[in-house]
Amino acid sequence: MALGEPHELLRESVRKFARARLTPHAAQWDREKHFPRAELDALAAMGLCGVAIPEDWGGAGMDYTA
Repeated sequence: MALGEPHELLRESVRKFARARLTPHAAQWDREKHFPRAELDALAAMGLCGVAIPEDWGGAGMDYTA
């Protein structure tokens, strides 16, 4: 299934975030069994927590493909 432009843009922004902020530290965080709150907050600010939750309920209002 080909993704539409909104999904492609979302995928690219998430990849850019992950490469810059998560990948460099992932192995260490795995060893420590820790994920920094600052990174979770950044993901939430991008609208990635509650992706399929309706906006009326505080979610991102995206579909399950996203």
